[in-house]
Amino acid sequence: MNKEVMLIACPDQTGLIHQMAGVLFRHNLNITETQEFVEPHQKRFFTRIQFEGVPSTPSLIQELKHTLPAAAQLQVRILKPRKVVIFVSSEPHCLGDLLLRHSMGELQAEILAVISQSKDCEKLTGRFDLPFYLDDLQILIH
Repeated sequence: MNKEVMLIACPDQTGLIHQMAGVLFRHNLNITETQEFVEPHQKRFFTRIQFEGVPSTPSLIQELKHTLPAAAQLQVRILKPRKVVIFVSSEPHCLGDLLLRHSMGELQAEILAVISQSKDCEKLTGRFDLPFYLDDLQILIH
């Protein structure tokens, strides 16, 4: 099943969430996560909607554009893991939490390496089969 994310910024108006959910429903897509807020001074609506199902089609994008206010900014993209490097100080409990969450599939990230100023983090990093560098920022230049 394809996971995608939709980002929208537009003037606020009543019923926006209902209208967007209806479009996704008609295209047989399931909403798995949403965040939204309205900036009160400019009355701008912002949302991030994660959904899954068959890949989105041009007709989905077209219907969303017709549903939203004319000045809306809309992005729909496949949700892919981001490539990250973790920089950690000497507190291994924070690193442990991130590595555990990553191993459970919660982070939507591909951890490339861990860099720390503390050798204590090397053993923990090794338990997750990730490269560890001791305060070696030169690897980022090459």
